[in-house]
Amino acid sequence: MDYFRGYRTFRDDPQWTSKMFVGVALMLCSAIIPIIPQVALQGWSALVLRRSVHGVDTPMPRLDFDFDYLGKLLNPGFKAFIVRMVWTLPVSFLAAGAFLCIYFGGALAMIGGAKSGGEGGAFAALCCIGVAVLTLVPVFILLTLPATIASLRAELMDDLNEGLKFGEIFAMTKLVFKELFLGSLLIGMTQFALFVAGMLLCYLPAFAVGWLGVYVNAKFQAELYRLYLAKGGAPFAKLASPDLVPAQVAPPAPQQPGGW
Repeated sequence: MDYFRGYRTFRDDPQWTSKMFVGVALMLCSAIIPIIPQVALQGWSALVLRRSVHGVDTPMPRLDFDFDYLGKLLNPGFKAFIVRMVWTLPVSFLAAGAFLCIYFGGALAMIGGAKSGGEGGAFAALCCIGVAVLTLVPVFILLTLPATIASLRAELMDDLNEGLKFGEIFAMTKLVFKELFLGSLLIGMTQFALFVAGMLLCYLPAFAVGWLGVYVNAKFQAELYRLYLAKGGAPFAKLASPDLVPAQVAPPAPQQPGGW
């Protein structure tokens, strides 16, 4: 299982810098136009996944300022966006509630600790908050694992319904659970470290890290599908074309009328 395949292969495309520039521009546009730029980038991620599963690692799919092309990316992007929203929205509410409980509980504990034990009590309360947050992060990742599989299925088969088949999604999640959890944790930690480094370098590199994360996660999903097949999982009924618009087959040439 190659968790970091995306980090090693993105520079194999001779045009990776221009594609990264467009990806960063889409992320910046999301501050003005909500959802649409992220969905277009998600559609591009679906193409990366499909091409990788079909054995095409380079070059990356097109990513340029062709608005007609970007509009076509919305179709696969919205399917993945809706599937992820359905799966992660309940978890997000739970996580938000847990963080609020930790925040207010920790604040009260620090106030009480400061009154009773001075600086030592406040420090102990702060340590408890840190442990609670660090514990909650892997729990949140654990709860969102089915969302990754659901998105993989919807993107790879270009079918929204495939991302809502709960029984099949949970079965696939169970089959690749160890690698899925470990890879999600490692990639998440790596992206966080790169993001912090980007923030320290005047913010702009942080957006490049975001684009790279989209690519790396798509490659990781392709690795998960290969692992799923290697462990005896049934191949998907259909795989979407690795290209946004499948190549058109030329119609047969009309027959010439016969002569004497």
